[in-house]
Amino acid sequence: MLFFLLILFLPDLLVWLGLVDGADLGSKVACSAISVLMLLMMAALYARWFGRLRRMRLFFLCFIMLAMPKTLFALVGWPFGFGAGIVVALLAMTVFAYGFIAGWLKLKVHQEVMYSKDLPKAFDGYRVLHFSDLHAGIFQCQPWFVDLLVSEMCAQKADLMVFTGDLVNLNAVEILRFMPVLSRAKAPDGVFAVLGNHDYYDKKEKLVRLETEMGWEVLNDENQIITRGDDSIAIVGVEHIGLPPFYTYGCLAAAMEGLPDGMFKILLSHNPAHWRMEVLGETDVQLTLSGHTHAAQMRLGRLSPARLMYREWGGWYAEGDRRLYVSAGLGGTVPFRLFAWPEITVIQLRCG
Repeated sequence: MLFFLLILFLPDLLVWLGLVDGADLGSKVACSAISVLMLLMMAALYARWFGRLRRMRLFFLCFIMLAMPKTLFALVGWPFGFGAGIVVALLAMTVFAYGFIAGWLKLKVHQEVMYSKDLPKAFDGYRVLHFSDLHAGIFQCQPWFVDLLVSEMCAQKADLMVFTGDLVNLNAVEILRFMPVLSRAKAPDGVFAVLGNHDYYDKKEKLVRLETEMGWEVLNDENQIITRGDDSIAIVGVEHIGLPPFYTYGCLAAAMEGLPDGMFKILLSHNPAHWRMEVLGETDVQLTLSGHTHAAQMRLGRLSPARLMYREWGGWYAEGDRRLYVSAGLGGTVPFRLFAWPEITVIQLRCG
């Protein structure tokens, strides 16, 4: 909230104080009108004026296409003048428009490698395909993207596929039209999934049943053993665990039950905050896979608004021999991405 308010009112302050050279009364009124509009949108987020998703999408559309360019206008116009501020604001609006028109459909495949001294030799070279945060409702008008996604996933010829939650936005029915396509996602050792915070807005049993019908195995505080000859590794899945305002449903101890110390374990946990909350201190899990943050659907290198909310928000993190990979995900409640392109990640496990 503080971030949004700063973006809204800092430009107004600079303009009304006359610090932006060349800004006339019309510029001042325009800045203030945008702030008033955004305040109404923020109020709409807390009121039942119209559908929840419509509220969120309208708010973020206005925030990205109006409030953020206005901020850039003021920050650039302060030292360089009105003209420079206008040019930068218009350029920003053009770039942001690309994020709404095409960026959220720009699928990327990442190839990564993780080394671990605990990995059994029989699993050296084992390939795990990680995908997250489909938010299927956003692709109702672009169903071709889900078909492209599954085709790319199958083309990677991974040994295992894992999904780390948020299959839908609000309702399990969002997935119905995509079930035949998603059922094509297969790997020799199966497709495992956990639930994300959005997956609880509807009855979770309904969504779990639909995922099971697609051939996915949902691990609700459970684990599965994968073997290669006499060697084995464990896939562990927890229900959602995270910091407020998100609810905690899972139990990591239950998910780990029966697994011996030192065994190589891959934990599927939707919210990366869980890694520091519990995983590092109470388990010997070598690899944790998460999603949830979407990298704020906007990033520039290692800079992203997600850094304001999450210590671990995108890519690899390490503590000693322990690793966390946070996926930027695929969809979202808002059809927008800029440099935080939708992604699937293939992690090759290596001994060492």
